[in-house]
Amino acid sequence: MRRTRMGLMGILIVGVCAAAFAQDGAGGGRGAGRGAGAGAGGGLVSMPVLMPEPKDNGAVFTADDMMKKYGEMEAAKAGAWRLVDGGTRTVNIRIGTADAPQVHPNTVEFWVIMRGTGTVTMGGKLENGKIVGGTDTTVGPGSVVYVPATVPHGLTAAQPVTYVTTRYDIVPPAAK
Repeated sequence: MRRTRMGLMGILIVGVCAAAFAQDGAGGGRGAGRGAGAGAGGGLVSMPVLMPEPKDNGAVFTADDMMKKYGEMEAAKAGAWRLVDGGTRTVNIRIGTADAPQVHPNTVEFWVIMRGTGTVTMGGKLENGKIVGGTDTTVGPGSVVYVPATVPHGLTAAQPVTYVTTRYDIVPPAAK
């Protein structure tokens, strides 16, 4: 039951982000194609928490809310903000040209690309900080990326990409 609830939360957040994207008109608008990550070396530089996970209700972020947050992040030259912190479940905004290759043994991620275009590399093996033998996929506004636990992944882009991530920890299956 707990695993199902967390999975549904991830799907719900992806749906909310997709709806915000649709209202925004294909991800354009104020600041489209720009991002603070460029001024900060393109990496993720900070992660303030904007709200704890609600316990008795949900949270809705409208397209206007998201555009305002993107602008605030750009002004602060912030690479990442945590919209909702539920401990093992988080919703984040990221702006940057690089999300270093990494792998999470017990964490699943969903990404919704809001602005910009980049290359997501997934699969293969993580060796010396690089993904070897992975698959490259070009992503842009409206793309949804699903990263299962244990799968190496990373993002690179010539210009900053703005994307919303939903992450949640899973309970690994018992050893047989």
